Amino acid sequence: MHARELAQKPVMEIPLTHGLAAIVDDEDFARANRFKWSAKKAPQRRGLWYAYRIIGHRNRSHPITEWLHHFIQGSKHQTDHRDGNGLNNQKNNLRHCNFSQNSANRRLNSNNSTGFKGVTMRRDKFIAQIGRKGAGKWIGSFDSSEEAARAYDNAAVKRFGEFARLNFPIPSNPINARS
Repeated sequence: MHARELAQKPVMEIPLTHGLAAIVDDEDFARANRFKWSAKKAPQRRGLWYAYRIIGHRNRSHPITEWLHHFIQGSKHQTDHRDGNGLNNQKNNLRHCNFSQNSANRRLNSNNSTGFKGVTMRRDKFIAQIGRKGAGKWIGSFDSSEEAARAYDNAAVKRFGEFARLNFPIPSNPINARS
């Protein structure tokens, strides 16, 4: 899903480095556009970028940064982008969360080999696991990657609720699209 599809009111684009732009609500544009924002690629994530600006320096080699999503929300609390797009900073796309909830809504890692979240291959079986307190919790082993992915989805909904990023999104929840 593209960020513009989530828009319920007018949106504006904040120009960033790398030829990218962040999307903000019309009401936040003037306040945010007063500053120069840059784009930063998230490590290990396919095409995931965030907008930030430098607001000072601890010393010459350690800048102090502010993320656009924190600027928009007016706090430094951990923030989740509902649609997984770090450049979509509309208020209806941002929500406060804890580390576990934010991790539940993560995209696939760039080194994922099965194409499904929570699924790995061991020998000739597909293993479904879900994160729990920093370790993987075994869900089961399956003959197909799709079976394992569906088992992960069931466990993710029970464990993470609205924050679960599913392999097979529920049609009534288009924000939870697979990416």
